Amino acid sequence: MNKDMKVVFYSTSSILNPHFGILLDEANRFADQGDSVVFVTCSRYNDVCLKNPSGNRGLCYICNQTNYIGLRNLRASVIQKKLSSYYTKKQSVKFDRYKSLDDIKKIDYKGGLIGYAAISSYVTVTRNINPKIDDIFYAYFNSILEQEVSLIDTFQKLIDFEKPDLVCLFNGRFFENRPLYDLCIGNNITVRTYEFDGGREEKFIKLYFENALPHNLIINTNYAFECWNNSKDCDRIKKEKAKSFFEKRRNGIIAGDKVYIENQIKGKLPIDWDDTKRNIAIFNSSEDEFIAVDRDFDNLSLYKS
Repeated sequence: MNKDMKVVFYSTSSILNPHFGILLDEANRFADQGDSVVFVTCSRYNDVCLKNPSGNRGLCYICNQTNYIGLRNLRASVIQKKLSSYYTKKQSVKFDRYKSLDDIKKIDYKGGLIGYAAISSYVTVTRNINPKIDDIFYAYFNSILEQEVSLIDTFQKLIDFEKPDLVCLFNGRFFENRPLYDLCIGNNITVRTYEFDGGREEKFIKLYFENALPHNLIINTNYAFECWNNSKDCDRIKKEKAKSFFEKRRNGIIAGDKVYIENQIKGKLPIDWDDTKRNIAIFNSSEDEFIAVDRDFDNLSLYKS
């Protein structure tokens, strides 16, 4: 990247950890190297978000207060703005009646895949990939889609006013910031989506993906081959390390983000098991990170679910 850039950061929530901290840290890093940095926050612009899907006003207030405290850590040269300073009018939009998640995926607005973003967020919160699409669902989901429409219009105002060389987000697949990612791609503006890894046995590291979501199949495939080919270990050691990852997962040893069978005792039911209830156990991976990423992801998938 060139020096003396105009860099815009957008933070959706101050109580998402470590999302907020990583964006603050990176904003300071760009400021320290002489770039012009603008740090934009939701600051109650959105009615709901991933951290507050029910629109609880108390939680929104807490987020706004911790946001105020967190922003004190930014360098003095970083310009702080609220998203509402660019545009405040929110539209009321009518959507055709949809009958399935596939129908919702087809909904877009000015190049923004608002249907994908809404589904991805919904499944992350509910873990429900087969929702009953009734009047209650329709009303709630339409409110999310309407919010995304307003976000796209507002983000376009932001882009037109700030004219950034680079836009930085965290993750980018959720409905509160996916519209900005899609707009950057459509406007040929470089966009970085941040993520993190480690923090358990391994050292905590920040990652970013340029002009791509962290779930991009091609980038992750190339990265896997790059790590394998650039490793100084022989093939035998590399295979042993790869094998150990899955063995650790199976045996309840930390490998990646967390232990998925923690507190499980082989051959015994959980302590809080209630025979008076209808108990359903599901032992598959969660689908929130790939059920609704983008059309390329869907087209390359081997299975629908």
